[in-house]
Amino acid sequence: MPLLLTWVCIAALILWARFLRPELGLQGALLLGFLLILVQAFLLAFSCSMLLEMVEQVERGGEPSLERAFRDSLGENLVAMLPLVLVWSLVWFLLSVVQALFEDDSRDSEDYSPENAARALADGSGSLLGAGIDALKKGVRMLVFLVMPAIAWEGRGFRDAVGRGYDVFRNNVAAFVTGFSLTYVLAGLLFLPVSLLLFAVDEGLLTLSSTQWYLVIGYSGLVWTVSIYMEQMFVADLFLWHKEYEQAVAAARRRGHERPSIREVPRPTLLDDVASLEERKTPGDGSRLVRSESRSGDAGSEPPWRR
Repeated sequence: MPLLLTWVCIAALILWARFLRPELGLQGALLLGFLLILVQAFLLAFSCSMLLEMVEQVERGGEPSLERAFRDSLGENLVAMLPLVLVWSLVWFLLSVVQALFEDDSRDSEDYSPENAARALADGSGSLLGAGIDALKKGVRMLVFLVMPAIAWEGRGFRDAVGRGYDVFRNNVAAFVTGFSLTYVLAGLLFLPVSLLLFAVDEGLLTLSSTQWYLVIGYSGLVWTVSIYMEQMFVADLFLWHKEYEQAVAAARRRGHERPSIREVPRPTLLDDVASLEERKTPGDGSRLVRSESRSGDAGSEPPWRR
């Protein structure tokens, strides 16, 4: 729900900026562009905060509550989130300026129509450079999402949260790249029907009515929502796995055992029947790791740090 509402707001901003914005000079256009990106970044970060708060509610053995997630995001998380949003917006804006310099802007002068609205919201890149910059934007976005659990789950301030997110990224680069690639491919597959449809229209093979173009807009919104949801859930899962690993390392150190590899630590599953964050209130006992192993394999084969 937070992501669907976020997409509605962002879609409205994109359509307004494309078809209804006033004529501005270069400086005014740049300022307006930055403000629009700032609003989008804030909405995405806020929706991520709400998702993480609801995940925490489940992982602490409770029921997810949108109202409580909204209240916590608007209160405790907001102060640390705002500087993160500002830095993210600056990076996003610079990438967008570079992209705009090399992209075809002929469509910016078109009038509003269902087809033009669908094309604006499809946001497909028309060049390899544009696709590469879109990939950079996605990577930066996922890094921001990786910082958010430190704010939502651990109550850290902006600087500590960034350091914590970087530490998780640095120790899990391969897993992060894998998640980036998988979500990129899955989003591409989900968006493939729209790409083929636009190609067919451009080649004169197909003509769509206004109602059908609005259906394309709705489908694009669902694809965007699912894509961002996959990104947010992946980094939340990665962050939780890293916390599991830290717990395992602490337990091994106390018992004088060899430091385990993160691949030896069972990867937690978000939104399952195990209240992972609740159990972490008494860190270092290794109880969840033992229970995870007993569900999936022979306890006699456990590495020393888990016994």
